[in-house]
Amino acid sequence: MADFDFRIKLEGWVEGILDVFQTYLWTVLRMNLRPLKTFRLLTSVDEIPETSSPSIYLVLSYLVMCFLIRDVDFSDPIFSVDIANRLDALGVLNTTKTVKMETLVVSIFPAIALLVFFVILATAVLRIAGDDLDAHLLRRNYSFALGGAFLLIGSASGGYHYLVKPVAMTSWWWGLPIHILTMLPLVSVIYPMLAIQYIGRPTAKRLLVRWIAIMIPLIGILFILKTTIGSFYLMDYLRLR
Repeated sequence: MADFDFRIKLEGWVEGILDVFQTYLWTVLRMNLRPLKTFRLLTSVDEIPETSSPSIYLVLSYLVMCFLIRDVDFSDPIFSVDIANRLDALGVLNTTKTVKMETLVVSIFPAIALLVFFVILATAVLRIAGDDLDAHLLRRNYSFALGGAFLLIGSASGGYHYLVKPVAMTSWWWGLPIHILTMLPLVSVIYPMLAIQYIGRPTAKRLLVRWIAIMIPLIGILFILKTTIGSFYLMDYLRLR
């Protein structure tokens, strides 16, 4: 009987893991390939069906980014700055070289801190302006947007290392369209944040307030990037010419 119970629990655990990853892959495809339909879902106050939970999407996207950038040489001319040391300081690069669960868990804290930064700042602006938008919905959309941002960094950086660079060494022009394709996750960064403006049925005044609430954290991130690494962006393909 004990062996039978163990088998049931093990099968349930494996099925649960497979279901999480299957749902995550479906969510990634939906977020990037069906943006208009997903945009409408993200303006709803209801739960989004058949989709990873926002927190799972954020965490898994962060870990996917870690593994995609593990072999990237950030001193390459295409990168505006050498951010390898900064990422390593956050535990990202070390995380991808270990299977220790405690290291993986600790490395996720920068992603969570970034989410908290966006949500708290945007919520403060909304509350000051008298907008009572549910913080849960704000956190939901920001989780999907930041998850998309992590996928974008991983896709663009890893895509450059494994695909674009070998092709660009043969022909700059052939490497350009591939580089553009690796930037596809940018779509899933933009519209979840824009959808915040249209959650529920906001008035014209609230549309403006929510736009300001969205822009302030973004401007804050740009300011931090400019002052700490001296650039607003990560990659510049024109540097290869």
